[in-house]
Formats: sequence, structure tokens, C-alpha cells
Amino acid sequence: MSKPAITRPSLNAALSAWRECLTRANVPSEPLWVFAENLILEPGANPESFRVGFQTKFTPPDDDALDIAYEIFSETDARVVFYRLGTAGKKSVCILLCDPWLDKRDAANGFILRDDWKISFRPGTAGDIEEISDLTPGCAASNADAIFKISTSAWRSRPLTRSSCMAARSCPTNAWPTK
Repeated sequence: MSKPAITRPSLNAALSAWRECLTRANVPSEPLWVFAENLILEPGANPESFRVGFQTKFTPPDDDALDIAYEIFSETDARVVFYRLGTAGKKSVCILLCDPWLDKRDAANGFILRDDWKISFRPGTAGDIEEISDLTPGCAASNADAIFKISTSAWRSRPLTRSSCMAARSCPTNAWPTK
């Protein structure tokens, strides 16, 4: 893989900036990191909405998962995004994303840009996200704060499998544009 044109900060420096961003947004500054295998999507009440939950009981992330993801993402020229999904147990549930599509997201979409690092932060708003501990169909309770509206065209552009209580097969950005 070729060396990216941008120099990223160390993970510790990026995490420090992320925690400051979370504090300024008045949400918990202690992150709980989840990855694609930890996400659970359920269809919402209308065909264009989904409930997002997470689980760490069945596939807990390895202790070095964030280090590895950041290192791999830093080897690309794509924007790296520290993204907060919601609050669970006094922690901010966060996911690290990396995709050229994220270059199009800016302050109007709730992103705080650090163009010198080619990193963005998306602290989101206050709201809870449910931790799923039972993977039987219909397991995620209704939680209006965790429903993300996704337009049909944006949904089709992302390779996700739609079924009740399924684990995400790719990292959804949860920042897809709505109609």
C-alpha cells in the first residue's frame, strides 16, 4: 500500500482531541469502541428507518482492535472519522470509520473537521443507544433516539443485509443523507 499524502497524529493525540470534542458536546467523554461485528440493525416502523443497537457480549472487540483499525485507516488517503452513535452506561458508544465518501461530510452534517489530519469528529447529540444482550428476533426494544432515517437511494448505495436483529456486514456511517 502506498504511503498517504497526509500525516496523521498518533492514536493517543487523536483520542485526546476526540475526548475534548465529546466534552464540548456535553456528552460522556469516555468512549466505548464498537466495530462492524458489534452493530445490530433492525428495520424501523417505516421502511426508510432503522434502529441501531450494539452488542459486545457475543463478539467483544479485542483489546488492540482500535489500535489496529487506526493504523490501517491511517495508511490510506481517505478521511478517518471518529463517530459517536449514542450513550450507553455513562459512556459514548463510538465507531471509527474510514471511507472517501466521508470527505463530503462537513459542519452542516454535524462533523468537526481537522483537515490538517484529514480526520473528522462527529459527536452527535445526546441520546441513548441500546446494548443488545439477547439476539433472538425482535430483541431490540423501540428506542426513538436510536432510529436513523436513511433515504432509499443512500441505503441502496451501501452493502448491508437487511434482516431482523442482524449484525451489520459493513460499517454504516449513520450519517447518510435523508430525503
